[in-house]
Amino acid sequence: MWREHPRSRIQPVLLNEAKNLGILIGSLLFGYAILVLLPAFHLIAQYETFPATQKSLILYTPNLLAVTLVVGSVAVVYYLFSKVFRAKEDSAEYFEVRQALHTALVTLVMVIGFLKNSYLVVMLLLFPAYLWTFVRHRKGRDDRVINTLLLLGGSITFVAMALVMANLFHVGVLYWYLFLAVAYGLVSSTTAVLFLMAIAVMIRVARSVYYRKRSPRPR
Repeated sequence: MWREHPRSRIQPVLLNEAKNLGILIGSLLFGYAILVLLPAFHLIAQYETFPATQKSLILYTPNLLAVTLVVGSVAVVYYLFSKVFRAKEDSAEYFEVRQALHTALVTLVMVIGFLKNSYLVVMLLLFPAYLWTFVRHRKGRDDRVINTLLLLGGSITFVAMALVMANLFHVGVLYWYLFLAVAYGLVSSTTAVLFLMAIAVMIRVARSVYYRKRSPRPR
């Protein structure tokens, strides 16, 4: 695939994609830092014995201000980083070159994840599994439909099980429980950073796939 592209363009494209990945990962890590500091800022209760006991009131009352602050900080930092560091032209061309960098970074995340927690790797691989259905553009339409149905079936099962377990163990609002778990250190920093790196890669891959499908194909 790389032979179709001029060698003079491969290195600039790799550097451009690495820069954009760095901007996105840096923004997400900034949001993570804000999240971890929320108890010190007294924006959420300093809960030293988290995870909370079942049916604890804190689990059922999400602090929308704290959530908005974290999400908003990611958006603001991403905007500022993009203004300062992002190249003026950020096309989705040279898909195969960009995909090579994405694959290398995901491989790194997986290797570190296996050393840390093999269950974490299974979760991180869900994103590539979904996008793979659309990346393999040469597959037939029937194959895509079947793959999509299988993936949706797996998703529904996972979400249903998560909701049932959350209700069974009375952990409150599920997203808020996970939010607090990260803020109070129940989720390790290594796990959080690997997860954010995987999210960043998948956002860039999804962007490349989307714009590639929209671009006219040569005849």
